[in-house]
Amino acid sequence: MSFQRIFAATKETSRINQFNLTHYFDKKGWGAGAKEKYDEMFNAIERASQSGEVDEERIVADVLGYRSGYIKGQGTAQ
Repeated sequence: MSFQRIFAATKETSRINQFNLTHYFDKKGWGAGAKEKYDEMFNAIERASQSGEVDEERIVADVLGYRSGYIKGQGTAQ
């Protein structure tokens, strides 16, 4: 992962964008199963925005699943 991508992933950014930055690689593309999870999160955000109740943290957690202390796929403690 390049320095720019690491720096961008650590800046204040949306959780879905952070997932994209940490799971998509310019030379290799998406990691195993990551594109499907990203699309699922993106579609859930679109559906939620139509109802006016967007809770991105909840959407990311629902799509990626929960684990004690952190959300799977995010790599950092919550």
